[in-house]
Amino acid sequence: MDLVDEVDIVGVRPKYVCLDVKDVVFRYPTAATDILSGVSFKLFSGEIAALTGPSAAGKSTFGMLLKGFLAPTGGEIALLDANGHRTIVAEERLKLVGWTDGRPERQIFAATVFAEVAFAPRRQGLKEPMLSSRVEWALGQVGLDPIHFKERLPLGLSGGEKRRLGLAGVIAMDCIFYIFDDPTAGLDDDGVESLGRLIQSLAENGCGVLLLGQDIDFFRSITNTLWRLEAGKMVLKAPSAYT
Repeated sequence: MDLVDEVDIVGVRPKYVCLDVKDVVFRYPTAATDILSGVSFKLFSGEIAALTGPSAAGKSTFGMLLKGFLAPTGGEIALLDANGHRTIVAEERLKLVGWTDGRPERQIFAATVFAEVAFAPRRQGLKEPMLSSRVEWALGQVGLDPIHFKERLPLGLSGGEKRRLGLAGVIAMDCIFYIFDDPTAGLDDDGVESLGRLIQSLAENGCGVLLLGQDIDFFRSITNTLWRLEAGKMVLKAPSAYT
């Protein structure tokens, strides 16, 4: 999937410069213990970071907390502007933090590929002809040719195509931060390489990007910082080139 030059079509103009997590604790209602315990973390605009760790360590839970799908049991998650003002309202993160689930087929519901990608921008108030331009841009970014794919049934796509569609639906939004959960799963080598170019393009346009998963080789090739989550705590923060 080839990138296009008109990345401005997404209209990224960051209002916030940092996604700031302070001493966050989280426990599911039926659980006996905390899955996250005193976690602190920062993601800056223009930064590409990755969070790795063993299975069931809480990586996806952490991502859903950042997005605003879940509320922390303790601690605080805030968006910081350039003056250091903190906004802790989860509804703001729901609008400004893009999220791609580790199983993108769970996010798919529309009758056509075009309608799927257009859903969030349309809810944001985007109208034609900009809506079509943004959808076509997003599809092209993930390697789904709009001419051949936009009228197709999403549930009829292959697993890899569904993954790309899930990515397109997220980048079509005007987000400041992006969280990609297990983003390389289901992609071939060409898809992984193009995904890397896409992520770098988002960062170059001022977005903060967090990758969740265990693809250490990919993370090392693209990220500025690598974190590790283990037993509910952040146990490592280091430049990815040195881990």
